[in-house]
Amino acid sequence: MDKLKPIIAAVKKYHFWVICGAMLLTALVCWWLATSGLAGQFQTLKSKIDGDFNGVAGIQPGHPNQNKIDEINKRDSSLKQIVFDAWEILYGEQKQKNPFPTDVLGEDFQRQFENLRPQEELARRYRERYQNYIKDHFPKLLQRINVRRPVEEKPGEDAAKVAGGLRPGVGMMPGGEMGGIPGAAAEVEWTGVIDWNENDYARLLARFEWQQTPSTQAVVLAQEDLWVYEALLRVIKNSNEGATNQNNASVKRIEALEIGRDAVTAWKSTENVLGLQGQQGGLGGGMPGGMPGGMPGGMPGGMPGGMPGGNPNAMSGAMPPPGGEMGMGPGAAAGGTPEEQIIRQLVEFRYIDDKGQPLPFQPQYPYATQPYAEFKMMPIRMSLVMDQRKIPMLLVECANSNMPIEVRRVRLLKTQGPASVSGTMAGGGAGYGMGGMDMRGAYSPPRGGPMGGGIAPGAGSPPQETGQFDMPVEIHAVIYIYNPPDRDKLGTGAASTAQPAGAADPAAPAGLPPPTPAAPPEG
Repeated sequence: MDKLKPIIAAVKKYHFWVICGAMLLTALVCWWLATSGLAGQFQTLKSKIDGDFNGVAGIQPGHPNQNKIDEINKRDSSLKQIVFDAWEILYGEQKQKNPFPTDVLGEDFQRQFENLRPQEELARRYRERYQNYIKDHFPKLLQRINVRRPVEEKPGEDAAKVAGGLRPGVGMMPGGEMGGIPGAAAEVEWTGVIDWNENDYARLLARFEWQQTPSTQAVVLAQEDLWVYEALLRVIKNSNEGATNQNNASVKRIEALEIGRDAVTAWKSTENVLGLQGQQGGLGGGMPGGMPGGMPGGMPGGMPGGMPGGNPNAMSGAMPPPGGEMGMGPGAAAGGTPEEQIIRQLVEFRYIDDKGQPLPFQPQYPYATQPYAEFKMMPIRMSLVMDQRKIPMLLVECANSNMPIEVRRVRLLKTQGPASVSGTMAGGGAGYGMGGMDMRGAYSPPRGGPMGGGIAPGAGSPPQETGQFDMPVEIHAVIYIYNPPDRDKLGTGAASTAQPAGAADPAAPAGLPPPTPAAPPEG
């Protein structure tokens, strides 16, 4: 016991430091035990979380939950209904503003036509009626634009004479010129506000001439052509609103109205002249099917060159050879049944896609895939002589047309040199003869058609009333033709389902064009 007393005394003397050392040692032991346990748990949980993240790394970020999916579907359905309602309204307006020619075809024909579905056939009696009577409707086109004619004639009264290519007292002279009784035109008093190139009007009539009963598809496309021509003439008529004679009219002369394949040819020719090949909105460097700029040949089986979809011989004025087939161009490659060959000629390059490229024939027509299921886009070209100060008014009328027209290009053709006696000009670009500039700088119009021949002075043609602001103008545009509404086809067009990055937007947004009244729906 005595031996412990010194130790106890030392502890009593230094107990504070002894206790501090013990406490420090205890704290270090507890800290070590605690941190080692937490570190282990941290590593375990971290490994688990990293594994979970790596497991979902292949899933697309921001994946929506079911509530979000349901809301998106709800809004998508609502937007589709709005678009479909707009489609119905626009098609209805188009149908209302493009009346069917029941005056010459009858209401029973209209009912059959409007109820026609793809792959269905019109009865032969209706197709024969269209073949025999549709041209009786054309004098109304001349009345609509108030074409110039002798005072004693009614508008359109000489339509049959124009279809034959000549007016009274006008005959063909050697060398292709027109001739007639000298001084006859000067003695005739003329009324009306606008002239229409007789060759171009004759080509229009030729589109509606068939040597045999036309097919159902030919009738459908011919009627679509008629509605498009009526829309173009309505634009011209509205531009001349208030005009009392040719002198104060905005549009004084129609040189050419071209649609579909004919317009594609004119577009391509213009791009070659201007060096615009390959530019966006144009036709690119070459035509489909390896065509450098020309278009397919004529109708097989003795069908006239004036079939809807373009008269392949219209530009040269040539007539189809008697019997047999007309030449088939590269774009109308051989193959298929005779019916397919005929349909090919009708629809090849008739419409364009969302990038301005002409659409080639597809064997599944009329179920061929269009860029937009809701409407078709047809190229057009208007060659006019007009007061250049009124061009903005003409463009406004195009935008306000009952079948909306999107203008892609406007050309003012400044002519060179004085007009020749026959009315041809020394310069002015490709296409039709446009006349020349006289010594005062005013436009001197041609007397006659665009094929190079003219009407000799005093040969029965109306005297031209042009001013210093009148000049040839070309309008290259796209006209929109709505298809009958079909909910199943909404948004199923090629451009709608697979729009490539950087592609051009559709020519006209959601308020687009007006229609082919009741034309069979196309995909």
